[in-house]
Amino acid sequence: MFKPVLTIIRQTMIFLIAGFLFIGIFSVSLFLFLFSSIALIFDKLFMRKTPTTLPMSFDETWLNARLLVMMII
Repeated sequence: MFKPVLTIIRQTMIFLIAGFLFIGIFSVSLFLFLFSSIALIFDKLFMRKTPTTLPMSFDETWLNARLLVMMII
C-alpha cells in the first residue's frame, strides 16, 4: 500500500532536485554572461588611451567571453 506512495514521493524529489540543479546552473551561467558583458562595457567606456596595436581587440574579447559562457552552459 505504501510502495506506490513512496515511488511517487521519490520521483517528485528527483524531479525537484533536477529542476533546482538546472535552474542553478542556468542562473550562474546567466550571471556570468551579464557580469562579463557589463565588465566589457565599462572597460570600453573607461579605457585609457592606449596604443592602436592592442594584443586583443574589443571584438575578440567579446567573442571569447561569449564562447566561454556558451561552453559553461
